[in-house]
Amino acid sequence: MFFIFPGGFNFGVSWELTPKLLVKNSMDMGLPIIHVTANHRLNAFGFLGGKEVAEAGVGNLGLKDQRLAMEWIYKGSETARYSPAVVSALTCWYPGLQSWYIAIILTNLRDTVRRWCQLSRVGTRVSNLSEEREESPGRLGSVPVTNKVRNYVHVKIKLAPFWYCIMGQHNNLFRAAICHSGTAIPIGTFKSRFHLRSLVGPISELLSDGAGQQAFDRIAKFVQCEDASDKLGCLRKAPFKRILKALGLFPGMLSLGAFPPTFSPVVDGEFVTGSIQNALKAGEFAKIFVITGDVLDEGTILALGTLPLHTKEELRSFITKKFQNPTPELIAKILKLWPSDPKSGSPFAAGDKYALTPVYKKYSAMLGDIGFQGLRRLFLRLTSPYMPTWSYIDQSMQHDPFIDNLSETGAFHGLDLLALLGLVPGGQKKEYQTRWIAFVNNLNPNHPGLAEWPTYDKGTQNLVIDKHGADGAALDDFRSEAIEFYLSNLDALTPKSQ
Repeated sequence: MFFIFPGGFNFGVSWELTPKLLVKNSMDMGLPIIHVTANHRLNAFGFLGGKEVAEAGVGNLGLKDQRLAMEWIYKGSETARYSPAVVSALTCWYPGLQSWYIAIILTNLRDTVRRWCQLSRVGTRVSNLSEEREESPGRLGSVPVTNKVRNYVHVKIKLAPFWYCIMGQHNNLFRAAICHSGTAIPIGTFKSRFHLRSLVGPISELLSDGAGQQAFDRIAKFVQCEDASDKLGCLRKAPFKRILKALGLFPGMLSLGAFPPTFSPVVDGEFVTGSIQNALKAGEFAKIFVITGDVLDEGTILALGTLPLHTKEELRSFITKKFQNPTPELIAKILKLWPSDPKSGSPFAAGDKYALTPVYKKYSAMLGDIGFQGLRRLFLRLTSPYMPTWSYIDQSMQHDPFIDNLSETGAFHGLDLLALLGLVPGGQKKEYQTRWIAFVNNLNPNHPGLAEWPTYDKGTQNLVIDKHGADGAALDDFRSEAIEFYLSNLDALTPKSQ
């Protein structure tokens, strides 16, 4: 399995989450896995936007790092006499803001990676992200491709697999994907020499200065490159610490402006060639085996940054600024469909408890459904007729010393990942580990002693997981009216790039 660490494309490292317990369990089951993980460039170093980046052809460098790592693993598996088909199972996570974009892996990447191999240097300057340079085998610049490859094989990706499957250009680098915390949201596009009108959704993006332009301009101004004739060239020569300090200008994960993230993948016309929603509708995605799911309260932790908001009008103004083409009527409908009554908000299993502000539970529910549940549902609806897909919902409300301090967030974003890695005790851990190990080995998450988990095409069902494990599946139809309204207005409600 190949694991791309969580962090919303903005933070994280390959070694922060250990798979030891998962791998040990796989060996005890007689279904051993090898776990491999890789570093990739983050935030502005890996996902800088703006027309200057588009014209230079150096967008989505973090994704190119990931793809290069997968190619390296594929070649290494041949040398080690492993079957590449077995080694190349993906697991994708979004225990950060990243999960919105998982769909891109399945629908967008063209076979242009080899010519980007020279751009793989991980260094201390922005220039290192785009300079041509020969690399030593097994390394991405100064950073090893693999974190630690011991006597196990496991490759997990968090949300990245989705980017690698869109339009079907995965080149047999993987045969399956496990996507924690849903799939992906629509993405922005660079304004550049590429004609993208037929590839992207909202026309407003085509008329803008390019996705991420505001962030590029702020960084350029901070490091005194604003008036340079070649702004990108100026940034390449700027001190690393100065650029790092510039990143402090932007919202952190739990800040008011954190959603959507400032730095994330965009359509660049070369590597990511089109929008997720259009590719899915056209059937242009890799036909592989996929597990995807969400926790019940995906939005609670990510909504903590909105605690300064207390009134409905403040919330209305806040969410209006988040979308591409929202009309007053659309915003009014959204505010109505996700009720203000705390009993209807997230965390959903808490009744009227944990209303940290008058609008917190309302926005938590809205964020969880718009950013996760609805898009997972759309992805499964469009892909399940063509390939085996399984879906789960984790509704566990933990009551143990590990979780008690987070009781206000319910079944919070990332809880399923913690359970998989053995950091949450009980039946929940066994459920994830056993099924994921079986899936990696047999392309089927069903295993003797566990409840039957039907594919999504057989009745649109979720495996329902709680802290004791899973007893079976249930219809995936919660909050249908609100979620369907959002999906039917996806173009207008595409997140606005910064």
